[in-house]
Amino acid sequence: MSRYLVLHGALSFNDSYIYGHDDHVGSLLKQTFKKSPGIFRNKHCLGLKEHPVILLNYLSSLNFRIVSQSSPGDRADQVIWTLTRE
Repeated sequence: MSRYLVLHGALSFNDSYIYGHDDHVGSLLKQTFKKSPGIFRNKHCLGLKEHPVILLNYLSSLNFRIVSQSSPGDRADQVIWTLTRE
């Protein structure tokens, strides 16, 4: 059965972050960035002020692969990735 993760991120020079609404994403963020001072939490998500590529590379090492990448809304620097792991 496939497991899908949806991550939101921003790639602009001044605003690099990534977050997920899924509890599993939150736990991956916590595992990957235990010592990062940039982890933040709000009502809806857990995220961090790290470049998304760092987390995407880590997820790749866990056999996740990106199945889609899109830029929502009017900000071209914002990206939504959908990943899956068989």
